[in-house]
Amino acid sequence: GPADTYTGHVFVKDSASNVVIENCNFSGSFRAVYVTAASSVTIRNCVLDAVYPINVSGGKGVTLTVEDTVLNGWTSYDLGTGKATFTNCSFGKETYYNAYAFFRPYSETVLTNCTFSEDMTMDTALQATKVTFNECMFGEGTFTFNSLCAMIGGAGLTNEDYVNINATEWTINGVTPSEYEIEATAQAELEAAIGLGFSKVTLGADIPYVPTLPEGSTTDKSGLEVQTTIRSDMTIDFNGNSLELEQGDGFRGWCPCLIVIDGATVVFEGEGGINCEAGDNEVYGVNIINGGSLTVKGGAYYGALTAIQVQKGTLAVEDGFFDLAPTCKSQVPEYVKYAINCIDASFKDGTAKIFLYGGTYTFDFSNNPEGGETSYVAEGYHVEDQGDGTYVVVEDTEEPEMPDEEETTEPTTPPTEGEGEETTTTDTDASEGTEGSTDSEDTTTGGGEVTEEETPADEGDNA
Repeated sequence: GPADTYTGHVFVKDSASNVVIENCNFSGSFRAVYVTAASSVTIRNCVLDAVYPINVSGGKGVTLTVEDTVLNGWTSYDLGTGKATFTNCSFGKETYYNAYAFFRPYSETVLTNCTFSEDMTMDTALQATKVTFNECMFGEGTFTFNSLCAMIGGAGLTNEDYVNINATEWTINGVTPSEYEIEATAQAELEAAIGLGFSKVTLGADIPYVPTLPEGSTTDKSGLEVQTTIRSDMTIDFNGNSLELEQGDGFRGWCPCLIVIDGATVVFEGEGGINCEAGDNEVYGVNIINGGSLTVKGGAYYGALTAIQVQKGTLAVEDGFFDLAPTCKSQVPEYVKYAINCIDASFKDGTAKIFLYGGTYTFDFSNNPEGGETSYVAEGYHVEDQGDGTYVVVEDTEEPEMPDEEETTEPTTPPTEGEGEETTTTDTDASEGTEGSTDSEDTTTGGGEVTEEETPADEGDNA
């Protein structure tokens, strides 16, 4: 019975080859078909209802072919360099525990005309490399990337689990995520969409974000705990909606960083944005690492303390509003200069850069954000004080220069009728802006985790 993890109806081991299992109905065991070594296994016209309907462990170059078969439970297989194909199969929940409905391919997989129940979830192991769906169904509807997001998003994956998801080559009816645009309306959908690497992700609603302390971390750990990592080039359209924190003290004592851009080229656009307001908790919105880049074309971003930080990479702002979140602003208003921020050492060695081409701020980022004679404002732009505590970055303009009298060339003879006077003027170059830097929180990352080294809030209570 299922209490014994090694019980099963069929056990394929040792040097077995070209094994065919057909016209069978196996239920009630822990493993219906358990394979530890074989060159090829074919399962045809069977019903496999078990905790593991198919389980292949430690395979080396195994070819797994499954046709016209019901697979209820947790289907997983490690075929080594082998490949799995499923044709006209259905995947659903097993009936013994009525608990498991999960699919985890560890190897290259092709599924054709297969049906997944709507309670199925899945993830993948790094070795999977490719997972292809051809003309499949999800419940009563067509299997789409929204279906895939629902299955992956429902699996309760951690940020580190998404390393495997992002590394896998996914294809549905010949289309890859990099060619597809998708809408997300909940945290799990957003995380799955980012992990899969869609070309564009649009927020379809405000998304309350519940930070999670990674396994193995402790609540007294100082540093940034990464929640979601963008590893593929993409555009996020906030579409009038915001990513905001679920209120409460559930993460007091550690600092979530909602999004890390790891080496990818990312664009934020649309109204809405990121609001890190979480009472007395410290929360970062975005951190850019490993040469990533972010271009902000609109939206509002509120940091607690920092809305967007550049550790190693580039931030370019064309438009948008940047400020501290309300609680931070009321408690530590002097830290408004950290709403956007470069890491000190990285700014100094040129690996962290901020270029402001537009946008509205509650700090003048042309006024030494990284110490003496520094600016984040791009060359050819300047800051205008609005007189209400906000500063707008605008492009320089050349004023037409009136000619000096002494530069006017007088004709030696009166002009004849129809001729005008000729004047010369001296061109002037537009003023140049400078790049700049701030005293800032220094962070490092390893294995997806970002650890603070210098934090203004360390001088007192976290904001």
